[in-house]
Amino acid sequence: MTLTLQQAGASDYVKHVDLTPPTHGRVLMHSCCAPCAGDLMEQILANGIDLTIFFYNPNIHPKREYDIRKNENIRFA
Repeated sequence: MTLTLQQAGASDYVKHVDLTPPTHGRVLMHSCCAPCAGDLMEQILANGIDLTIFFYNPNIHPKREYDIRKNENIRFA
């Protein structure tokens, strides 16, 4: 697995991901917010890997923010 990251600023995320599918072809990925994980999700799927997104973060407050992040993950998936 090769990850190339560009750290030019807070709004820059994963720019390129070159993944060789694991032998079972499935990945479980933790995501606390869809915008941060979106590029990585797209690259994983583009490489033919079956992706399951696991949303969990009890430290997100207030509840409204938690709901916003949860719904974005659902919408993005």
